[in-house]
Amino acid sequence: MGGRSASSSPPWSLNHGKGSGELFIERTKAECSALKRTVEKALEQVNDQEFFKKPGVESHSIAALVKHVGGTLRSRFTNFLTEEGEKPDRDRENEFNIFEGETRAVLMEKWEDGGGRFFATLDGLKGEDLTRDVQVRWRKQPALEGGSSSRCTPPSTAAR
Repeated sequence: MGGRSASSSPPWSLNHGKGSGELFIERTKAECSALKRTVEKALEQVNDQEFFKKPGVESHSIAALVKHVGGTLRSRFTNFLTEEGEKPDRDRENEFNIFEGETRAVLMEKWEDGGGRFFATLDGLKGEDLTRDVQVRWRKQPALEGGSSSRCTPPSTAAR
């Protein structure tokens, strides 16, 4: 009949000696890296006029979403395990407003800064860290939950 024997493991279950926490972190990095690349490829196809255009009164421009995603990731993943995820210097509501001097390059720097902090946090996490408590928006929760409320959500939101 070919194929695997009943006793062999399916390929997705091979952990290469890693615990489930480490595998989760590794797969999160891979998934979010792919989403980030997808968003960045889409952004490359948009000119500056389209980047800053609000499609409707109740809508946000791509620029505002890029700024918000960068702000969310910067706030949430700066000192992820030791500080409140909503930093006191964050002005969340103004992330949706574009001010004079906020060029595309400036906003992309905010995107990169937030993404860099997110990936640096993942690089520094150990599997057991996922069960530690973190505080996000003044609510204590396991790091796995606190991180996953942001985990790939901003890039996937921006991809829409």
